Amino acid sequence: CLRRPAARAPPLWVAATVQLTCLLFGVTRNFLKFGFESAMVVVYDRQLMLSEGGSGLLAGACAMSAVLSLLLYRSVCAGRFPSGVLLLVSEALALGAALLMMATALLGHEGVSLSHAATLTRSHPDAPPLAMMGLTLGASLLFYPAMYLGAALGNSHPLAFAVPGHPLLSLSAMVAEQEVLQTTLGKGMGMMFCRMALGDPAKVSSLGQVFAVIMLTQAALLALGWEPRQTVGRVIKCVTR
Repeated sequence: CLRRPAARAPPLWVAATVQLTCLLFGVTRNFLKFGFESAMVVVYDRQLMLSEGGSGLLAGACAMSAVLSLLLYRSVCAGRFPSGVLLLVSEALALGAALLMMATALLGHEGVSLSHAATLTRSHPDAPPLAMMGLTLGASLLFYPAMYLGAALGNSHPLAFAVPGHPLLSLSAMVAEQEVLQTTLGKGMGMMFCRMALGDPAKVSSLGQVFAVIMLTQAALLALGWEPRQTVGRVIKCVTR
């Protein structure tokens, strides 16, 4: 029987650019995801005035929105839309979540500082407005689908550019780099930094500002490195005009 010709390996600079781009995207995505999960429990507790148990249950329920997004991705989106379009949807959802968090600052409601948290049972502050709860929950429901859709795209995209036998750009090396860097560096930095970004008293709007900057940086990075040959082609066209 006839053998199908083996696919040509991409140029090293292309494979390296795509892998580096997606690794940086993955690290920042895990920074956002795990930092969000760590910080939002504090927001529910100290800014939305929920109990500790209620805060944990609400955070877990919002995280379940990711299951629906993955089912929707596999049943409807996968194979039907270009990866660039789905990536744009992912970034738009994430930026929308950040904008909703930032919008809570317009309501002027502050949470409880850490030094006063122990007195909540004796002197409970005024409940936050319903709009505060709605904006925060809306941000959570947009955020998780964005993160998991981004993960599905960002982890699979560079594998198509693997260079067989290369110590850093082979298929197995790419997967190992994703596992080590994304889940350790991104997760650790996110859980450490995002709670501090909330401030004291905790303000979800402060976290939204940090997230918006990171997401816009992600978008610029992906625009350049997602398809590097197309990026170079556009630059050459602009220069030769």
